[in-house]
Amino acid sequence: MSFLQIEIDEEIQQKYKDMKIRSKYRYLIFKMIGDKKLEIESEGPKEATYSDFTKALPDDGCRYAVVDVPYTLPDGRAQSKLVFFHWAPDNGASVKDKMVYSSAKVAIKDRLAGTQREVQANERDELDEATIVKLVQ
Repeated sequence: MSFLQIEIDEEIQQKYKDMKIRSKYRYLIFKMIGDKKLEIESEGPKEATYSDFTKALPDDGCRYAVVDVPYTLPDGRAQSKLVFFHWAPDNGASVKDKMVYSSAKVAIKDRLAGTQREVQANERDELDEATIVKLVQ
């Protein structure tokens, strides 16, 4: 349970809804401002790739993200699932940054309801696309 009160403004809620219901975005990356406010740092259009998402994550700071991860069923049908990411790079983020993001994660994930999986990654190799696709299938 998180004890932080995080401000998530209407723009974030609307863009997340557009992603979830209208499939308008491939990804949304969120950044904490201080320890109370969340803002959208970057967004990927539906045509963006998973690789575009991983390249948009900084090496020197924590982030949250929601990604619409596409995959193909054994019968050939295309599917996708929303995945919540908590990015906390071991060799780039400060200890304070990691603590703030870790303690706010539950509150933010609860406010962005509807994700089907969760990934916490601390190194780039943990963001491997094939591994994430296996997780969502």
